[in-house]
Amino acid sequence: MYKTHAKNTIRYYLLVAFVLVFLFFSNDFGLIDVQKTAIVMAVGIDREADTFIVTSQIAVPQASTQGKSNEAVQIVSRGKTVGEALEEINAKTGWYPKLVFCDLIILGKKAAEQNVFDALDFFLRDEYMSDNCLLVTCEGTAKELLNTSALVDPSGSVAMRKVLSSHAERVGTVLPTTLREFAIGYFSDSKSGFMPILKPESAQESQGENKGNSSQNPNSSESSSGSNGEQGESDSQGGQSSGQSKSGSQEKNGQKSNEKPLFSAKQTALFVQGKWVETLHAEETFALGALINNLQLASYSVPVGDAVCT
Repeated sequence: MYKTHAKNTIRYYLLVAFVLVFLFFSNDFGLIDVQKTAIVMAVGIDREADTFIVTSQIAVPQASTQGKSNEAVQIVSRGKTVGEALEEINAKTGWYPKLVFCDLIILGKKAAEQNVFDALDFFLRDEYMSDNCLLVTCEGTAKELLNTSALVDPSGSVAMRKVLSSHAERVGTVLPTTLREFAIGYFSDSKSGFMPILKPESAQESQGENKGNSSQNPNSSESSSGSNGEQGESDSQGGQSSGQSKSGSQEKNGQKSNEKPLFSAKQTALFVQGKWVETLHAEETFALGALINNLQLASYSVPVGDAVCT
């Protein structure tokens, strides 16, 4: 009895070893060839009549020896369907778009005013796409929003996901939703759902004052050059040209440094039958979040007489 059991044990070990060796020599274990694959991080969808404009933010990995972080590029493609537009990425770049790592879908205003499931149906049925990806909409175009470089992160999609994090949901400042949750509401009897409205905001309250000061500097340079012009025409012309070039470069540098905003998603868009029909403001978004979510870290301020209590 013992010898029979020992022989069977050896056979089991040999069978397991044979299976492991077979898998080792016949499968690449899902390795991704980054030279041939476009790793899509976020997708923006806009509409023009019956044409979809898809903006894909693709990760571009850098060699570790260069000491650079991963960068992202935006590729714009068009098609009668979202699937046709994504296939155009392969025709333009030679990369095959991979949606496994895509966790953010942005819908432009024109796309949200029509049935959004004309576009979202592709992602819901894609077997490689996660249904836990975040859904947002915006007041402009998704293309412009994805091209915005945020203050907290060079990649706009990464900064957007930070605003839509689970921590922000518990605080009550945002009401995020996923593709799965929105699809459940769309196909339910209510045929309704919601998405946060993502918009860029100024990073500093004194940005307007800085712009005012910068606008005054060219006038002062012009006045000084004008006073120099009274002394000599040739000197004044040279001073004006150099002063204008310097002030122009300073204004451009100042604009570039101030152009990086922060993202906010305090407002929420309500959808009925896949169409944007109403907007909830910040307090209304907070009230809806208090009803459907567990706001463990939320705070609310109310006026009491001449004071305010939080």
